Amino acid sequence: AIRRSHAFRFDYYLRSLPTEALGKRCEQLMRAAEKEVEQLEKLARGGDVEGAVSETDEHPRPVPVPVRLPTSREMKAEQRLKAETELDGERAELQHKVEDIENEMESIQKRLRELDDYSKEGNFSKHDANADISNDQLAELVNVVARSGPTGILVIASEFVSKHHHKFTKRLISTKIDEVAKKEKREEEGDTRLVWHILPEYHHLLDVETLRFLRREKEKRHEQDDRKRGNRNSSSSQLKRRDSNGEKSEDGTNVPRSFPAYDAHEAPKESRKAFTHFCIHTRRKVKHSLGPEHRKDKSCINSILKD
Repeated sequence: AIRRSHAFRFDYYLRSLPTEALGKRCEQLMRAAEKEVEQLEKLARGGDVEGAVSETDEHPRPVPVPVRLPTSREMKAEQRLKAETELDGERAELQHKVEDIENEMESIQKRLRELDDYSKEGNFSKHDANADISNDQLAELVNVVARSGPTGILVIASEFVSKHHHKFTKRLISTKIDEVAKKEKREEEGDTRLVWHILPEYHHLLDVETLRFLRREKEKRHEQDDRKRGNRNSSSSQLKRRDSNGEKSEDGTNVPRSFPAYDAHEAPKESRKAFTHFCIHTRRKVKHSLGPEHRKDKSCINSILKD
């Protein structure tokens, strides 16, 4: 039955085993399944053996009440629900901790701004002598760039210059933007196009509102990726289900239409040896090292392999 079943068509280990070994393996699996069913019944009854009383015996004995055991699908659904509940709890706890840290950062930044204002009143201005933009204006520019996303550098510079009544030139602001940020696509953060990312040495200039904005945008991108991945998995499962609706085999299982005619008495093919895999891998490696015009030249590839 195993050799005739399409479920084990490519399982050459099982197909190569003798009948006695297959019988022993089936017996072991059946005994393990019976033990698991007994344990599940005990858990379902809660350790008590209460039930109906047998009327035929002189000494009545309690007959165990039949228990409905959960199916494999129900058990997997219960495990999945439990894991999702735990994950939601951990996510909520982590989000609460992040909000506490952001509130502390906001209070610290507020205190630093007050100290900065106090130092300016005492004529201790923290103005950079090598540039025409102060530290406060630089922090404002960093936050504007962090929120701009895929916006062009000239658009950001023109908006910043117009906001400050043309005290700076667009060239100066563009140079500062190139110093504090880099426009790149980070797939691990869910970016689908080039986005402005603040360099690590300027992260301390980001305020709490900007950090919250970036975190929300990152969560939205991950949710969109998960939704797209779920749609892709559902479409692929529909295609697999459509391909699996083929002819019936001898044991009643569905045979995909893509499978060719198969003889159950055919001996399994021998697997390739390690040396064969090595030769194929080496030839493929040499072929990819050549240019497109020499990849189809077998004489050139053979000469390189001989050398």
